[in-house]
Amino acid sequence: MKTVFIIITSTLLSIYGQSQVANDIIGTWFAEELEESTIKIYENDNGEFYGKIIESKDNEIVEVIVLRGFEFHAKKKIWEGEIYSPKRDMTIDAEITMESNSRLKLEGSVMFLTKTFYWDRV
Repeated sequence: MKTVFIIITSTLLSIYGQSQVANDIIGTWFAEELEESTIKIYENDNGEFYGKIIESKDNEIVEVIVLRGFEFHAKKKIWEGEIYSPKRDMTIDAEITMESNSRLKLEGSVMFLTKTFYWDRV
């Protein structure tokens, strides 16, 4: 009986821990390289993460969704999806990792070129 309790408890804790980590990117972030924009990251009904510009120096890009279809991979602790660049009208594959609770590292790749950006929590 004690063994069953330990197995159930550890399973619940691991599930809770993974969902907590997956949701860590939800919130508001400042992206200097994106026209000094503020991005709101949220989770949709399918468990994918999206990011919408809610404030920017360039009013034309406000409300543009720049993060699309990001899915969390618990083993690697990364999110994979696409970043849309409104300036270039281009979508690229990307990975997001948490540098800390208040800093995201975004890496976008096109063929063999990779560009890295950092966003800070607002």
